[in-house]
Amino acid sequence: MPELSDEEFKELLALYVRAHRTPGVSLDERHRLQAELNQKLRDTADPLPFPFVFDDFRHIITDRFLEILKKDDPRFPRPKF
Repeated sequence: MPELSDEEFKELLALYVRAHRTPGVSLDERHRLQAELNQKLRDTADPLPFPFVFDDFRHIITDRFLEILKKDDPRFPRPKF
């Protein structure tokens, strides 16, 4: 699995929060931010031999995002995948 620097991870986490957790973001903007997040994850994960490896990487990173958000706010509802 690719390794992310702390700076890259913080940037991706901020993008995730803006795309998924920030109120007042329009639906179009939310979709654009989600696509940008996926593209950045895909770029970070390249070159990987198989698409399912990218999916594993994306899930691992998303799980880390959710753990951090849960620590920040214990009432945070963990989304179901």
